[in-house]
Amino acid sequence: PPPTAGKVTLSGISLSGFENGCTNQGTCDLTQIQSPMGAAYNATGQMAHFVKDDGFNTFRLPVSWQYLVNSQYYASAVLNPTNFAAYDQLVQACLKTGAYCVIDLHNYGRFNGYLIGDSGGEISDALFASFWAAIAAKYAGEPYVIFGLMNEVSPTTSTTYYVSMKYWAETLQTAVIAIRSAGALFNPILLRGTDWTGTTAFVPATFDALANITDSGASQGLLIFDIQKYLDAAGTGTSTECISSYITDAFAPAAQWLRCHGRQALLTQIGGGNTNSCLEYMCPVIDFLNANSDVFVGYLGWASGDTGLSPTLDLTPGDNKNGWVDQLLVQGCLKP
Repeated sequence: PPPTAGKVTLSGISLSGFENGCTNQGTCDLTQIQSPMGAAYNATGQMAHFVKDDGFNTFRLPVSWQYLVNSQYYASAVLNPTNFAAYDQLVQACLKTGAYCVIDLHNYGRFNGYLIGDSGGEISDALFASFWAAIAAKYAGEPYVIFGLMNEVSPTTSTTYYVSMKYWAETLQTAVIAIRSAGALFNPILLRGTDWTGTTAFVPATFDALANITDSGASQGLLIFDIQKYLDAAGTGTSTECISSYITDAFAPAAQWLRCHGRQALLTQIGGGNTNSCLEYMCPVIDFLNANSDVFVGYLGWASGDTGLSPTLDLTPGDNKNGWVDQLLVQGCLKP
């Protein structure tokens, strides 16, 4: 790492809610959506606390395609005015804190089971690009908005058909072009790979494919690789116990590839239980990211919002009469 490394640019938390009810096949039950802006969840208060008291400067705001077009079964590029306004309320509350706000499309690379761009025409690249163009047009003048084209892409369909990284990169390329054509020339864009975008799978094949995506409107430096890593045995964030920091077999190879190719990545999902084992293994990850901040833009913990999350990955701060009380992982590792 260069001597200038030492602290990542972005650090923050995901606020769950607008993606609730979605499965890894891109099916979404809209009746389960819960806006974190509601009084019971107080996203405004949570974000203000995270910025003022903890020093975070970025929030990831997951949302489903179905919610933004108000249809569980029919994909569209036409944003539903009511639902978009509700989601935009969260975005505006985020922006008001002075933080960066990641619009995270949380559909696992699919819409209602159909793989985007590789589903026999059901959900085409053109439709996906038009959808992102509609979003980009809303935020083209807002430099603190980051476009997260997709959350983790599950590696197979329900029929175990493998997702081609080559074709997925082509899908992402169409969205990048559409976003820039919509006037959002300088917003960073996050590029996700396949196979859940875990850092182990990302090196080198996924990085190689994503590196071929070009930015027509600004600089390649605004195309940032989007990775995730959970520290439990399965690497899925389904256990409260962590077993490794995965630095040698995941983060270090990723850093080497990024440095050799002049690219950067953002760890958009990292989490674990609020346990001593996760405290033991997560802190070295954050230290490694900071020490390699020339190639790692930052990290975002999963997740807060208090919207029915499993306590396994709960980073929601407690709210009492004396103020907010952070979870163990936030206090011990994630807080910058």
